[in-house]
Amino acid sequence: MYQNYENDRQEIINKLKALPFGNREFYADYLAQTYYYVRHSENFLALAAALMGESDRKIQRRFFTHLSEESAHDLMVKKDIENLDFNIANIKERPETKMFWESQYYKIEHVDPTALMGYILFLEDVAAEVCLPMAQEVEKHYGKKCGTFLRVHGEEDPGHVADAFKVIDSLSEERRAIVRDNLEQSFIAYKNMINALLDSHK
Repeated sequence: MYQNYENDRQEIINKLKALPFGNREFYADYLAQTYYYVRHSENFLALAAALMGESDRKIQRRFFTHLSEESAHDLMVKKDIENLDFNIANIKERPETKMFWESQYYKIEHVDPTALMGYILFLEDVAAEVCLPMAQEVEKHYGKKCGTFLRVHGEEDPGHVADAFKVIDSLSEERRAIVRDNLEQSFIAYKNMINALLDSHK
């Protein structure tokens, strides 16, 4: 991984564990921003898999498997928002959220489809560490019907992290460098999104 990976990882983990989920409006906004990037997950995986060549069949199959695992997770987030008594249509997507996910389309199509592994590793590595305690905090305030997305990812993503590292380790050094760049960018962009959320709910 890149030089400051462990420091960046710990910083975002600490920040997420300290989010003010007791603030109903904040949690609804957090879920909405999550919905806005998660709804692209299946597109990213399908596009990346479609652009892979014959020599990438093993990675391509892993992407297709991952695609089935991510199926309709955006609708899961949307349902949590509805159970919290909010409407996604009334919560605007933030510019920082768009900056987090939009570049993935460019990287997949114009850099290398395996670049997506940096984005995937960021999300799953962090989720494996924080989603269960976050879900427990949310459920304490609003009940289990409002924390489904967090709980599912807290339970499923630990196994996905090892798979992600295996895929990355199988890549050439040139491709691993592309993945590292995207991993670092994903940390920075996601942190900016969380900071924007916190600033607007002070």
